Amino acid sequence: MSAEKSKDPAFIVAVEPRAARAVSERLAALGPVEQLDGQRLLLRTRAQPTDPKDMWSRVVESSGADVKVYPVVVNEAGDELFPTGSVAVRFATTPTDADLARFVAEHKLQIRARNSYVPRQVAFDAVSATRFLPDVLSELEQDDTVERVWPETISQYRRG
Repeated sequence: MSAEKSKDPAFIVAVEPRAARAVSERLAALGPVEQLDGQRLLLRTRAQPTDPKDMWSRVVESSGADVKVYPVVVNEAGDELFPTGSVAVRFATTPTDADLARFVAEHKLQIRARNSYVPRQVAFDAVSATRFLPDVLSELEQDDTVERVWPETISQYRRG
């Protein structure tokens, strides 16, 4: 999956429902904004920057405080997947509580949920809204205790 494959750089903006209208108005200068649900906006930017992280920074800056911004990722089939802000990590071995405490401190994460069916798998949320999701994924992939990492996403299907 890649944030770079999308023709039009797109971002999910997680926002408190009471602030959605104001954030939408601020983001409109960057491109069309669609309300996905009560807490998520979809921004399709008009500008095509050379670096997706640069555009992400512009979106974060334009959004204002108390929002989280995630680049839309595109799977191998070309379908857009909308990040929730959580990442799933499958460890090489089942982590102990002490292992997880070290992991969350080192990577600035918080545990969202442990998978009761796959004990080696844990879902995490980033503590800071100012971290670029692809950078977080890349950092986690470099950890020797990690077997696999991926963003948790939702999909939007259109009849056609």
